Amino acid sequence: PLMYVQSSAALEIVHSALGMVRSPLSSTFIQVMSRLLVIWGFTWWAPACHEHYSLLLMVMSWAAVEVPRYLFYSLNLIPAFSGDKMPSPIFALRYSLFMVLYPTGITGEILQGVAALPFLASLNP
Repeated sequence: PLMYVQSSAALEIVHSALGMVRSPLSSTFIQVMSRLLVIWGFTWWAPACHEHYSLLLMVMSWAAVEVPRYLFYSLNLIPAFSGDKMPSPIFALRYSLFMVLYPTGITGEILQGVAALPFLASLNP
């Protein structure tokens, strides 16, 4: 499921490029592609990554930042919650969680790469 969900995030790049969302294309591209590089370049191939604690750190950080983000976006589509009517806890989570969760997610991603190094080295002796 992780591979499919994160791979489908590539649609965010398309949505940004087509102007369907206000997200900047360059930062959306970098964020999505870095996640795809980690899961398809390291996590998928290296068995050590599957058991390393960094996988949990990475996935939990990604999920904890994305759930409030998409809740915010979804509620914004409902006139009763759009603009200034957004509940303040959701607004606060949307714009503050990333300060803690981006560093933990990036740490998990880096550690997944480190955990994959022995496997990757064995491919080209």
